[in-house]
Amino acid sequence: MAKDTEPATSKRASTATPAAPKKTAPANRTTAEPAEPTAGGRRQEVEADSVLTVLAQAAEPLRAREVTERLGLDTLQGNINTIRTKLERLAKAGRAQRPGRGLYTAVPARSETAG
Repeated sequence: MAKDTEPATSKRASTATPAAPKKTAPANRTTAEPAEPTAGGRRQEVEADSVLTVLAQAAEPLRAREVTERLGLDTLQGNINTIRTKLERLAKAGRAQRPGRGLYTAVPARSETAG
């Protein structure tokens, strides 16, 4: 019976994977830096206020690709997806509107009236 338990034990030991080392962010970089074009086509962090400013300056609803271009980012799929996610979150929070599929606009400013 000892032979029956040995293969099962050795299989379990061979399938175990070591834990991957955790990656830490560099101490001198924050995630709130404004986006600037970079060499190498790396994705960048973008402030929600920057996206809202682009939407407010537009005369018509914009797509994520158009917002990416107006922010001066490389039109890489990763950058476009980052902006798309940011736009979806802004719309869900009520800070932007989604008038059509894939289109986003700024929320009109409320007129505050006394009364």
